[in-house]
Amino acid sequence: MIRFTPILLAVLYAVAMYRFSVWRTRRELDARSTELADPRLKDMTDRLARALDLPRIRVNIYEIDPVNGLAAPDGRIFITRGFYRKFQQGEVTAEDQDRYNTVCAESAGSVAAPTAGLHFTPALLQTLEQMGVRRAAVDLHVGLGTFAPVRTEQLEDHDMHRESYTVARDTLDAIAQARASGRRLFVVGTTTVRALESLPDDALAPDAYPEGITSSTNLFIHPDAGFTFKYTDRLMTNFHLPQSTLLALVASLPGIGLDRLMAIYHAAVEKRYRFYSYGDAMLID
Repeated sequence: MIRFTPILLAVLYAVAMYRFSVWRTRRELDARSTELADPRLKDMTDRLARALDLPRIRVNIYEIDPVNGLAAPDGRIFITRGFYRKFQQGEVTAEDQDRYNTVCAESAGSVAAPTAGLHFTPALLQTLEQMGVRRAAVDLHVGLGTFAPVRTEQLEDHDMHRESYTVARDTLDAIAQARASGRRLFVVGTTTVRALESLPDDALAPDAYPEGITSSTNLFIHPDAGFTFKYTDRLMTNFHLPQSTLLALVASLPGIGLDRLMAIYHAAVEKRYRFYSYGDAMLID
């Protein structure tokens, strides 16, 4: 028992610091924000509430100047004063729109960017190519449900949202070649994980699906599911909100688990990493 005491203390400390960070963030938001009643936003938030099966969504103004926003686990949306000022003045520029798109974006249909991909630039992709990294694309349509927190007492009772995706034949061939040559698959983003892990068993067969695969998935990967990953050898992902299905997916990766994930988040809080859509990312190896 004595041998395990330092490990147990470290885990308890990480849990305590993570909860303290969540409490501190909630207190900061409550102290520096007020509820917003803007008729121009009401139609949008009403539609979002219906999609998430909520009675309503409260939008709060967070009194800071940077242009940003976040969705809180209790269902509130916070937009910064800087964002709202731009919205009022009609100053949403082409640069703003480009900034919330990955460099791989081609088609419309997603309600949010797959944010892990925001870290890549054309220069970085070129460098990776020169290093011998082969890149293959997946077309993702992130749904509104990605923002919905888990509200059920039992994680497995959560009603997982459904999202559409397309995996082209070239991408299926690239995955098959990587598997045949023993190369590792680095997956960018949790939405990509769900798309790839939802592929049918014969997806990589050379004569199957000549036009690629277009489908949708409500796959819910969580630590209690005993899920076996077929295509995710490594994962690059952002730091996610508490009580989110994204956090549950990351904790399900081999060698991670809840305790190690809490330690990772504790280190991120200590080093003041940025969370959420425009935040930092981690590569889970």
